[in-house]
Amino acid sequence: MVYGVEGYGNRPDFGDEPPIADWFWLVLGYNEPDQKGQSDIPPQVAAQAWKEMQDQYPDKVWVSPATAGIHTDWLDEFMSECEKLNCRLDYMSTHSYRGNKSIWIFAPKLHLKITILGTPQERISKLKAFSQHYGGRQVWLTEFAVEHEANTTKIVEFIQEFLPLLENADFIYKYSWWYTRYYEDHDHTGDFWLDSNNSLLEDNGPFLTEVGKAYDHPWHLDEYKPNSASWTLNSLKFSMQTKIWYFLLF
Repeated sequence: MVYGVEGYGNRPDFGDEPPIADWFWLVLGYNEPDQKGQSDIPPQVAAQAWKEMQDQYPDKVWVSPATAGIHTDWLDEFMSECEKLNCRLDYMSTHSYRGNKSIWIFAPKLHLKITILGTPQERISKLKAFSQHYGGRQVWLTEFAVEHEANTTKIVEFIQEFLPLLENADFIYKYSWWYTRYYEDHDHTGDFWLDSNNSLLEDNGPFLTEVGKAYDHPWHLDEYKPNSASWTLNSLKFSMQTKIWYFLLF
């Protein structure tokens, strides 16, 4: 992966990193260039650097920069600049999280925080629209997890519904959970953006967590395809949870 461009973002010494190796068959683009705390590159600068890399390594497969959210203005500007420069992008890449929304309700003697669950169906629909927007290119979903959630059961339920959708979407080429072992919030309050209960591995060894076991499940098998009995049961349960939260809130 090419993280960023020298002089920009939270790793301005990027130019000191090793060059792209000859045996690499693909190049994955910049990490969240639309974010101040990440590679943080202006679209025009990013496109120019992209073109220079492609001129140097013309035989690689090129996967677009991965923005922090699906279909950003940054990516539109980058693609527009690339068109002018005659850059090539073989696949699109993005980061996408569940889209939970936390709402605070303030009333006399009552402060209540309610989290509305974003659904896997909403997420897969946005990914499909993302692919279509960029000429039907297949998508590398290089980061996804369940943000603002400390409940392991809910994280597992999300995986049980979302991974069959990913496996059976012809517009998804690759996907990767974020991430293997996460240390940010060991209190499991859910107040951190990403709770450590999203980790695939236990803290002190190479053992799968319950989330890791769910992620490692063979979701590509026919019995887990959308509209199969097991998938429909998970989908119904997840939808009911979301509707209950909306009912309580409104």
